[in-house]
Amino acid sequence: MAESAFNSHLRLAGLLLLAPIGLSALATPYLSSFFTVPIMLALVCVGIAASWGLLVGLASTGRDSLFAAAGLVLGGLALTVVIAAAGGVASPVTLMLIALPLEAWWVKRSRRAAQAGFFAAASVLGVLVALQGAGLFLPLAPSAFWHWLLPIGYAFSLLQRFNQTPHADVVPTSDPTSDPTSELEALSDAAVLRVDSAGEVVSVNRHSQTVLGLPGQHLRGQGFFERLHVADRVTYLTALADLRLTGVDQTLDVRLRVPEGETGSAVKLFALTMVQRKIDLSVFLSVRSRGEEVDLKHRLEEAIERADRLELTKSRFLAAVSHELRTPLNAIIGFSEMMNSGMAGPFADPRQAEYVGIIRESGQHLLSVVNSILDVSKIESGTYTINAEPFPFADAVEFCRAMLAGQAKTKAISLRVQIERDIGDVCGDRRAIQQTLINLVGNAIKFTPEGGAVTIGAHRQGRRLQFWVSDTGIGIAACDLEQIGRPFVQVCSDYNRQHEGAGLGLSIVKGLVELHQGTLSVASAPGEGTTVTVTLPIDGPETDAAIGGSKGTERHGRQIAESFRKSA
Repeated sequence: MAESAFNSHLRLAGLLLLAPIGLSALATPYLSSFFTVPIMLALVCVGIAASWGLLVGLASTGRDSLFAAAGLVLGGLALTVVIAAAGGVASPVTLMLIALPLEAWWVKRSRRAAQAGFFAAASVLGVLVALQGAGLFLPLAPSAFWHWLLPIGYAFSLLQRFNQTPHADVVPTSDPTSDPTSELEALSDAAVLRVDSAGEVVSVNRHSQTVLGLPGQHLRGQGFFERLHVADRVTYLTALADLRLTGVDQTLDVRLRVPEGETGSAVKLFALTMVQRKIDLSVFLSVRSRGEEVDLKHRLEEAIERADRLELTKSRFLAAVSHELRTPLNAIIGFSEMMNSGMAGPFADPRQAEYVGIIRESGQHLLSVVNSILDVSKIESGTYTINAEPFPFADAVEFCRAMLAGQAKTKAISLRVQIERDIGDVCGDRRAIQQTLINLVGNAIKFTPEGGAVTIGAHRQGRRLQFWVSDTGIGIAACDLEQIGRPFVQVCSDYNRQHEGAGLGLSIVKGLVELHQGTLSVASAPGEGTTVTVTLPIDGPETDAAIGGSKGTERHGRQIAESFRKSA
C-alpha cells in the first residue's frame, strides 16, 4: 500500500486531538475507584494537555515521525495508569494494550510502525507485571460488567474507522501509474506541492527547503504563485487549466523568486511538472532546478565559440604556411630538375647528380604532404568544393594505372585492371575521383611485398557505381580497422613505419567519397591482404551539393566536416 505524507499527518493530528478525550471519558470508572476525585481530574487534565501539546508541536514543525513516537510513549503511560487503576494485568482493561500497535499502524500504515507499537505494548505489560509483583495494587473482581467498558468502547471505535470505504490515498502497488503521489514524493531532487481546487498550495514536501531554499509555510496558500515571475503567471495558469480540463500531464519552465545569500533574492529557472491524480483529481506540482542545465548550456556555447575561433585560426595558419612552404618548394623542385637535366652544365662528380635527385624527390614528397594537409583542412572546415560532371570512369582508372605503373614495376608488383567493358560514365568531380583511386592504389602498392599483386575492379549496381582496390599485402588486424580514415593516424606495425606517409591518404579518400554522398568500406585480415570498396551514385551527388561553390556544397561540406572531426 502506498499513501501520501499529507494523510498520515492528518490521521496523527486527529488521534492526538480525540484520543485523550475518549480515553478520559471511558476510563473515569477505573480512575475514580483508585484515586480521589482531585487526583483523577489532575491526571485527566495532564493527559489531555500533554496530547494537545504534541498536536501543537506537530502543527508548527510538521515532523510527524517525531511526534508519532512521542504520542506512542504518552499512550503507553496513560494505559499503564488506567490498567493499574483497573486492578492490574488480570483486568479486561489489559486488552487495551493492543491499541498501541493498532494505532501506530493506522497512523503510518507501515510494518515498522506496527512493530514499534508492539514493543511499546510489551514494555507496558512488563512494567505492570513488575508493579503487581511488588504488591502495589490488588486485582479487581472480574465479574463486574463495567470492567469491560473501555475495551468494548475501543472496539466500537475500531469498527467505525476500519469499516469505512478505503482512503483515497491508498492504492494497490500493482498499478504504480494510478497514484502519482507516491512517484512524486519519491523524487529525491524535487519539491512536491499539492494544489487544491482554488489553486492554493495546501501541502509541501520536505525537499522544498533544498530545491527552492524556502520552508513550506512560505509556499502554502498563494505563496508559490506570488513568487512566480509576472511573465510566467499566465503560462502557469493556462497549464493548470489544461491539466484539469484534459487530464494530460503538463511540463513547462518557470522563473521563481528565491532567496540568495543571507538577505538577497534572485529569479532562477525551474522545471515544473503538473500531474493530476485520477482518484480525487488532486493536482501535484513537481519543481526541479534547471540551474545546472542553464550553466551547462552557457559552457557549451562558450566551448563552441572557442572551437570556432580555433578553427578559423587553424585555417588561416594553414593558408599562410602553405603559401610560405609552396613558394620555396617550387624553387627547390624546379632548380633541382634543371640541374638534373644538365641545363647548368655537367656535374664534376657523379655523386652530385645523385644528391640533386634526392633533393628533387624530397621536395616533391614534402609538397605532396603540404597539399594533403590542405585537402584535409578544407574537408574538415567544409570548404572543399566539388565540380560534378559526367566523364568515362575507365579514363580515370587508366590515368591512375599509367601514373603508378612505374612504382609497381619497381617492386615487381602486378597491377591489374578488372572493370566492366560497359562501365560507362559517372557523374562526379574528375579530379577528386582520380585522387581517390591514386591514394588507394598508392597505399596498396606501398604495403604489398615484392612480387605481390594489386587489382582495380569496378562494376555497376543499379544506379550506383562500385569500385574497389584489393592487394595481397600485409593486411590489417580487426582491432585496427576502426582507426582507418582518421587524419594523421596509421595502423601501428613495424612494417608500416618503414614507409613514408603522414597518415592522410585514406582520410582524404573518406572525405572525398562522403562529399560525393558515397560509402567506403574496408575488409582485411593480417597476412591476407586488404580490399577497400567505394560505392558512388552514378548520377552524382544531389543537386545542391554538386554545384561547386554553392551554398548547398558548403552545407553538405559542413556535415562531412562534423563527421570528420568526430572520427578524428
